[in-house]
Amino acid sequence: MNPNLLLYVPGLHANLVLQLHDELLWEVSQEISQHLTAALRRAMENALPLTVHLPVNLRLGPSWGQLRKIQT
Repeated sequence: MNPNLLLYVPGLHANLVLQLHDELLWEVSQEISQHLTAALRRAMENALPLTVHLPVNLRLGPSWGQLRKIQT
């Protein structure tokens, strides 16, 4: 998956702060957080054509220590 492709959506301004193995830390405004989480989930779950499902866990919060799991 190329996370930079998500940055080319018109009106979507997000900064990829950190990539650590299979984890991505994004900085986004609260206004676009739901749009971005849905786009990230789709992109990551469909990164490769596989016969098994790859679950993606998403967390959202005002700081790294306050992240809470979300469903999209």
